[in-house]
Amino acid sequence: MSIVAELDALLNRLVDDQLDEAGTSRLQEVLRGDAVARRRYRHVMALHAGLQWDYVAAARESLPSTGNSARWWLPWAGALAASLLVAVSAVLWSLSAPAPLLTTVSANNGSLIWSDGRTRRVLTGGEAVPAGRLTLEGDSATAVLRFHDGTSLTLASDSDLNVMAKSGAKHLHLQRGIMSAEVSPQPVGRPMVIQTATARLEVLGTVFTVSAGTGSTALEVQHGRVRLERLADGQAVEVGEQQQARATLDVSRTLTADLRPQAPTTWRVDFMKRAPTHWSGTWVPPTAEVPGVLRSEPYVAGRTEDGKPIIHHGVRISAPESDSLVFVRLTTASQLSMRFRIVRGIVRGNGAGPLKVMFCAHAAGGAFAGTFFATIDPLEYAADADGWRTAVVPMSAFIPSRPEVHATLNDRTLSLILPNTIQRNVGLEVAALAVEIP
Repeated sequence: MSIVAELDALLNRLVDDQLDEAGTSRLQEVLRGDAVARRRYRHVMALHAGLQWDYVAAARESLPSTGNSARWWLPWAGALAASLLVAVSAVLWSLSAPAPLLTTVSANNGSLIWSDGRTRRVLTGGEAVPAGRLTLEGDSATAVLRFHDGTSLTLASDSDLNVMAKSGAKHLHLQRGIMSAEVSPQPVGRPMVIQTATARLEVLGTVFTVSAGTGSTALEVQHGRVRLERLADGQAVEVGEQQQARATLDVSRTLTADLRPQAPTTWRVDFMKRAPTHWSGTWVPPTAEVPGVLRSEPYVAGRTEDGKPIIHHGVRISAPESDSLVFVRLTTASQLSMRFRIVRGIVRGNGAGPLKVMFCAHAAGGAFAGTFFATIDPLEYAADADGWRTAVVPMSAFIPSRPEVHATLNDRTLSLILPNTIQRNVGLEVAALAVEIP
């Protein structure tokens, strides 16, 4: 059997949840020594997560009911339709297991969509839903969900989470996004399992935050302990209180748990160089007359009751490294300064303002600590000859979305800064941002 065929066979068994200890060891051996194999693995896991709930309905109509898990077959040279049909049979097995119910506590500043493949619902608050796929839309969006045992999950920004049940245990697949969790003690032998594209986490009871992308997983633990396994080679580490760890596809680096460093209280960025690819906004390179800028782009900020998207325009700034969570720490004396301009004219009452700036905040250990908004009237700040204005905003101007739960920014860290306009696209350009203590 060729390496390619062997790898596909191992991956088939992995996504079908039928990979034994010997197969796991062999898969890790192949991934450890072959960068091409690791890219293939990442592609398969991303496809698996994307298909897992979208095509359940089609499979229910096309496949006979069975008590056994049907086999995934992913012949990459074959037809996509065949892959889809057989792939979803693994999901039918998981749906036959008892599913823990989730209750939507709140959904703010965006839209939370639940789907089981046949039904698609926009959630607001108070709904009880079975296992399924939860998609949070909107750079400023947050959602809080709770299991029947009191375990709570907070999703922030654009996030995609599959919630399943296997033998009475909670199994989550965080395809992308940021999730904070406060996990109640779990039954003996049934830890809550969270899988991303690059890592597997086992949780018995703790408070932590995990950030996932296609190539990396960042974990920060506030209380308790979490076992983190790097899927590329099987290395595992126990991550304890106030520690952090990152799992990527780079098997040349030892997987370690390190004390979480304190974020700096000053931070500044300009756009003279290209912005990181995980930020949003159109980068315009500098010229002799104009500095480099990040120009606002449209994004889905929510949905109406009939499912129509609500479009805002903004730029999304997060940690410079894609596998980091937070990048600056706030105090009561901190202030935000932003150099910006509106390129499509700005006259009071013409729909060009006001601007909004959103913070996504975290407590010590990475636990989600709310979203906060400040309103900026551009006309309150003088413009130079080229239309550039510099707004200086104190922390006291930022209002919490849920003041009854998250009331302060003091000693909080930020994972996201989002300047945006909530009406029409007025051509917002941002040349520099800073958080400083004057």
